Amino acid sequence: MQLNHRTKKFNFFGSYNYVLRKDFNDLDIYRRFLDENGNFIGAYDQQNRFDFTLNNHTGRVGADYFLSPKTVLGVIASGFVSDLDRGTNNRSSVINAAGVPESSFITTADVEHGRRNQAYNFNLKHTIDSVGREITADVDYIAYRNTDVQNFITNYYNLSNEQIRSPYLLYGTLDGELTIKSARADYRQPLAAIGGNFEAGVKSSLVTADNNLAFFDRSNGGNVPDTDKSNHFLYDENINAAYVNANKKWAKAGLQLGLRLENTIAKGRQVVGDDDFKRNYTQLFPSAAVNYSLSKKHDLGMSVSRRINRPSYNQLNPFKNFLDPSTYAAGNPALKPELSYSFELTHTFDQRFITKLSYSHTTDVMVNVLSPDPNAEKLVVQTFRNLATLDYYGLTLTAPFSIGNWFNSVNNGTLYYGHYKGFLAETDLSNGRPTFNFNSNNTIKLPNDWSAELVGVYRSREVYGFLEVDPIWFMSAGVQKQFWDRKASVKLNVSDIFFTNKANGYTALARYEENFYQRRDTQVATLSFNYRFGQAQSGPSRRRTGSAEEETRRAN
Repeated sequence: MQLNHRTKKFNFFGSYNYVLRKDFNDLDIYRRFLDENGNFIGAYDQQNRFDFTLNNHTGRVGADYFLSPKTVLGVIASGFVSDLDRGTNNRSSVINAAGVPESSFITTADVEHGRRNQAYNFNLKHTIDSVGREITADVDYIAYRNTDVQNFITNYYNLSNEQIRSPYLLYGTLDGELTIKSARADYRQPLAAIGGNFEAGVKSSLVTADNNLAFFDRSNGGNVPDTDKSNHFLYDENINAAYVNANKKWAKAGLQLGLRLENTIAKGRQVVGDDDFKRNYTQLFPSAAVNYSLSKKHDLGMSVSRRINRPSYNQLNPFKNFLDPSTYAAGNPALKPELSYSFELTHTFDQRFITKLSYSHTTDVMVNVLSPDPNAEKLVVQTFRNLATLDYYGLTLTAPFSIGNWFNSVNNGTLYYGHYKGFLAETDLSNGRPTFNFNSNNTIKLPNDWSAELVGVYRSREVYGFLEVDPIWFMSAGVQKQFWDRKASVKLNVSDIFFTNKANGYTALARYEENFYQRRDTQVATLSFNYRFGQAQSGPSRRRTGSAEEETRRAN
């Protein structure tokens, strides 16, 4: 639900959204463990069922005050309350070194994830003069509160389905807080003398995180702290940045140059074990783009840039999320940002058909790795780690076409080769393969204000570091009816209509191999109703992203 009301001096807006969703995830895993010589020493054959129930309330209210024709002040308050309950039923067959099943264990779990968020944004837009010079500024304060409860019960059986040991009861709690403070100011000035524009800005962000994870062994009726699984992680981050951009247009050409300077100061501490790290580095991120019109039908463009992609705060947080006694996922405080140099060459024909050649070289690539825990027997940990390099070569084609005014189709195809290289988990990796992805979005205009949509997606076999995923294809379809002078509409949409969006994959390391088959609740029918109150209002365009867009992305 969205509402907007405009007066001479004020513009009020708000929205509210509620989601109640029940979901499932079936995951079959066959795991093979190897010794240092590559000899088979045992396996787990596992069938996992996860059932999810999500309750999510999201709200947003705000106002703009037109202080003068040139100055607008704004304030926005938003937040959400989210509760995700996960039920787990894991059945695992234990296979010995001879390849023969010898026992089994069954884990049931109830996990509750509570998420609370509140965010406040104060913004200013001031137009200096009629030439178009303007200043914009944002100040943001965002707070996240996480509370997790994990409750596991594992029973162990022999081949006759008789219990062979006492049940293992594990209970865990996570209390987490994340606070983001951010400020940003931007200046824009047209350069009429040369037919261009100049932009400059500064930004500063402060992030603090405090996550306290405690596990307890309740197997013997007590509440014994498990210090091997518990931890308390403190993290502080300060990023200061400044940038300049300039562009100019000629009759047939255009040029854009940019430079961003960033200083990052970060420190983290794991209270358990008194393990800490500190980082302080300054980097430059230049960019350049040029375009040239060869003729009325043909345009060329070229761009080069250096970019940074920082890990999310969850990826840094070392708390452990258990699947069963044999598997857990954890963050990695030592995870570093990945840095990439990118190059693109683009050709546009008839302002519609686009061909793009791409190349990028990325260092410290963040990859999700499943590997044996070196400190425990047949225990698998899933975490993000830095791999040395990724070289990406891509060719992308975009081909839209239409038939009359009743049929429109937008088609995108990408042929790429990504080559991963590095050494992780005792494994020397050099892996890559040609991959083709295709998606087609088609809309059909029908009589009497009816319309239909059909979307198709195909992805060939892909490689992600140590992981290879089999081909996937799926289709979605929808139909919509507009009425009441097109102020209202009803839409029915069905995603993955043939229930084919299922993942099969394979991971291979020096001492570990895994095959998995995953089926998720991707076949979903959605019925939506929209109604537009009043008349459309015109007014100055406002940037609504605030100053903490990147930090918010890393928090989710």
